[in-house]
Amino acid sequence: MPKKLINTLKYGSGKTKRKIYLMMGILAAGVVLTLLAVFLGNALMGLAAFLVMFVDGLILFNTSFEQKTVSVNQPEKMKKNKKKEKGKKKGTEEEPGALEWLESEKKESPEKEEKEISLAQYDEQKLKKLFVAYKVKKHHVPVLIDLCSAEKIVQRPAYMWKNASYLYFLVLDDEPRLLKSRLSESDAVHIRRGMTARPVEEYPELNDKSVVSMIFGGLLPKYYTVESSPYRTEHRKNMYSAAPGIWCSSGSVKNMLKILPENFVLDDGKTDEESVYYQKIYIARVMFYDGIYSAQEYKDKVLEVLGELIRAEIAESVVAEYLNSMMQKGLIPREYADYVIAKRKAK
Repeated sequence: MPKKLINTLKYGSGKTKRKIYLMMGILAAGVVLTLLAVFLGNALMGLAAFLVMFVDGLILFNTSFEQKTVSVNQPEKMKKNKKKEKGKKKGTEEEPGALEWLESEKKESPEKEEKEISLAQYDEQKLKKLFVAYKVKKHHVPVLIDLCSAEKIVQRPAYMWKNASYLYFLVLDDEPRLLKSRLSESDAVHIRRGMTARPVEEYPELNDKSVVSMIFGGLLPKYYTVESSPYRTEHRKNMYSAAPGIWCSSGSVKNMLKILPENFVLDDGKTDEESVYYQKIYIARVMFYDGIYSAQEYKDKVLEVLGELIRAEIAESVVAEYLNSMMQKGLIPREYADYVIAKRKAK
């Protein structure tokens, strides 16, 4: 209990700290009343001391000294989300991007003032203490969480690790927060493309000199521009899910793959009618544009997928259809298609 109390006073929320200080004050008052009751032999004072200690016990019973761990894929939340998902097109993801989510929050709560959160508080010593307090595993990686709307997290740095059952995120917010998500063999890294972005306004504190900016500064999203109308250009970015509902920056993906298996799914629905080989190459191209794959890694990935197509037990007419679709969309040059056909004939 003393260790949990100390950790809570160091890392707990302001509300919990105030409750603990109140509890300690009431305890002190109860001790003083008890001593006076014994010294003076006053029964009423003794009764008052008992009531004070009883109230203090109730506060103690209702106070948690553990750091809060939020499960981002609890059954209750999943049930609530099912209602929102009715009417959505199968295979698509319609959760808003970080910018849209922030704007919707402002519309719902116009009186809510934006609170500045300083990352400068997280110096080397505090990070070391947090690693001990939250039992961060030695094999952990830094990531940038672009959006976790369920927990109202937008563009915050976090440390990610896993054990046999859960994936954990220690989020560096105004107060440190621990999220967890249950692992599953069917888990995949989902990709959401074309999220609205404002590069100048995003992750402003990572531009300041600090321990956190040194660690996380290289994990920013890769931004690109699109023409939304003849006279208007918009910035966009892609987001990648480290866990259901936790969307990370494209710059975090290399670190994510040190923890997670390389299994990607595109959520925009634009390639659903295409072959699995097409989808794999298309995803590889997206990751190349995001700087996750180098030019050589991208080429190797394309050749790996085409190798799978060479070995596939499917009709030649179907293979030709797949290759034609890839060439028409500019995924592969004709030489690669000719190479696949020649290799299949030589089998």
